[in-house]
Amino acid sequence: MGLGQGLFLLCSLLWALFTICVRQSGLRPLEVAAVVTVPNGALVAAWLLLGQVPLTLSQVPVQEWLAQLLVQGLVVGLGAGFLFGYAIGRLGAEISAAIGSLTPVCATLLAWCWLGEHIAPLTGLGLGLVTLGVIGASGLVSRARQEHG
Repeated sequence: MGLGQGLFLLCSLLWALFTICVRQSGLRPLEVAAVVTVPNGALVAAWLLLGQVPLTLSQVPVQEWLAQLLVQGLVVGLGAGFLFGYAIGRLGAEISAAIGSLTPVCATLLAWCWLGEHIAPLTGLGLGLVTLGVIGASGLVSRARQEHG
């Protein structure tokens, strides 16, 4: 198995552990977002202050790094952490983790719609299989059967 596949599996395991830990901790969504973002921000700030990476923001237009800060810092960092914590509290860890597996499907479809990316037939098949797996793992089908039947 290649290094990339091994790292992917390791990250999947760590994400599953994070999901279970959030459920077990009982933290509210905003607390989850803080637990995720504050230590990361502190580590990056310490890394920059120790001079490990030259800070060249003066060479980048303000609009670019400000947009990056807003999107990556607030929307992705805080927003995703908050919404994932909220989903775990409302739907449960198992369903939230299953639905989270749709991320590559959503990213691919957004790239197709907004960026005009081409989706190869094999990629489309993979996206369909992932979607079917999420539907099966989340229990949507069995829950719908119980409600209607």
